Amino acid sequence: MYRLTANLSNRAFPESVTSGNILHLASRRRGEYVGFDDSGDIAFVLDASGNMLAEYEYRGYTFSTEAYLNG
Repeated sequence: MYRLTANLSNRAFPESVTSGNILHLASRRRGEYVGFDDSGDIAFVLDASGNMLAEYEYRGYTFSTEAYLNG
C-alpha cells in the first residue's frame, strides 16, 4: 500500500492507494505520469514538465514478533 507523504498541488490525491492503482493517479490528458525511485518504494506523480505533484511511499505489511507479543 502506498501512503501519501506530500501533496504539492491543489488537487485532492487519496491518502492511500494500492500498488495496482498507483499508475491511475496520473491524468494522461494533462501529460502527467508516475515515476518511481528507491526500487519502487517511492512513487511520484509528475506533471508534463517533470514537476512533482504528489509523493507516495510504499509501506508494506511487516510481521514483528515483538508487536505480536505486545499485542
